[in-house]
Amino acid sequence: MKANRSKGTPFQCAGSLINERYVLTAAHCLSGWEVVGVKIRVYGDTDCQGGSFGCEASIQDILIEEAIPHPGFSKPVIRNDIGLLRLKNPVNLLFNNAGTVCLPVTRSMRHRNIVGQPATVAHMENLEKSYESATLLYINVSIYTAQYCQEQYDRNRKHGEDDMSNKICTDSSSKGSCQVYSGAPLMLWDRFGDRDRFIQYGIVSYGPNRCTTLFPEVYTDVTKYMAWILNTIKP
Repeated sequence: MKANRSKGTPFQCAGSLINERYVLTAAHCLSGWEVVGVKIRVYGDTDCQGGSFGCEASIQDILIEEAIPHPGFSKPVIRNDIGLLRLKNPVNLLFNNAGTVCLPVTRSMRHRNIVGQPATVAHMENLEKSYESATLLYINVSIYTAQYCQEQYDRNRKHGEDDMSNKICTDSSSKGSCQVYSGAPLMLWDRFGDRDRFIQYGIVSYGPNRCTTLFPEVYTDVTKYMAWILNTIKP
């Protein structure tokens, strides 16, 4: 998913579809802007090669019924950077390139120690060539401890200490998420049902302006907000 903040502007933020009516994204994408609609266009390796629907026909542009930032979202020290978009019409999940992401709903997922684990950020920006990719791209990152990230950011912070609670951080590299759309999902493999799947553990929140710096990438920790998500969504 990509979100268009206002009419006549390009798509500015990313998000993930959690059911046919809701998109999970970053709260700062919903702050100070009119979010008009989303484009559902998740392309896998074979999504646009044949199929009964065709590639272009399966792109869905859907208007927003309600933008719901977390009530505790604040800045300039960013906290509670998570939000939901309720779509005016449900996404047609019968298309080959439309699907929902799994969330860490079980107790074992929410309490999993992910420090040091490999993770993946999904995005559609070709960072090396600075244009939007026609296929879904993935960046592999490693998860740091919250203490390390807080130490890095507090050294030069002008607006008070950064509180790393309810956040995840990863390395920043030449292929890091420092240039990826805000709101994009950070995922880890985990057992869900009868097989291993990508589970969304984080949401791209903020990071360095340049890649290859010591400053980590920071994500909202989705596990800390499952109660809010489940209490906010409605049929």
